[in-house]
Amino acid sequence: MRTLLIGIFLALVAVSPVRADLKRDCNNLRSARNAIFACSRLLYLGVKDPVKRAIILKNRGFAYARLRDYRGAIIDYTHAIKLHPRYSEAYRLRGIAYEHRYEDLLAERDYNQAIRLWPRNAPAYNNRGLLYRRRAKSARVHGMKSVRAKEEGYNRQAMADYTKAILSNPRYAPAYWNRGVLYQYLGNRAKAIADYRNANGLRHPRAAARLREMGVKP
Repeated sequence: MRTLLIGIFLALVAVSPVRADLKRDCNNLRSARNAIFACSRLLYLGVKDPVKRAIILKNRGFAYARLRDYRGAIIDYTHAIKLHPRYSEAYRLRGIAYEHRYEDLLAERDYNQAIRLWPRNAPAYNNRGLLYRRRAKSARVHGMKSVRAKEEGYNRQAMADYTKAILSNPRYAPAYWNRGVLYQYLGNRAKAIADYRNANGLRHPRAAARLREMGVKP
C-alpha cells in the first residue's frame, strides 16, 4: 500500500512540470503550432474549471487564426463562449475571425456584444471602427450619390469608435493610428498629425514613417 501511494505521489510530481510547460506554451502566442499542441493537451488532460477551459480554447482559437484557419478559430471561440458567456475577449476575437471570412454582420454582432460585456474594451471599439471603415471604402467604389451618403455615415461611425477606444484606453496606439488615417483621408491634416504623433509616442511601428511622409518631424 505504501509503495502504491509513493508511486501515485511521484506520478503527480512528474505531471506538474509537464502541465506547467503546457500552460506556458498554450499562452505563448508567438508559436501558433506549439500553442495548438499545448492547448489541446491541456484540454485532453481534463482541466475542469469552465473559465480556465474557456481561456485555453480562446488561446487555441487565436493560434488557429494565426495560421489562417478561421473556421477552426471560430469553433474554439464559440466553445469558449458557451463555457464562459461573459467572455468579452472571445467575442471580439470571434468577430475578427468572422471578418476574415467576410461575414460582416456576424462580426459586427460579436463586437457589439464584446462592448456590452466590457464597455471599456478599447480593442473592440477599434475593431468595429475598422469594420465600418471597410464598409465606407466599399461604398466609395460604387460612387453613386446615395452610396456616398452611406460612405459618410460609415466614416462617422468609424471615427466615433476610434474616439471611444481612445477614451477607454488613452494609451491604445492602434486607435490613434486608425483615427489619424481617417482624418488624413478626410483632409484634416492638423488632426491627422496630432493622432500620428500620439501613436508614435506610444511606439506604433508605422507612425514615425507616416509623419516623415507628411513632411513633419516625428
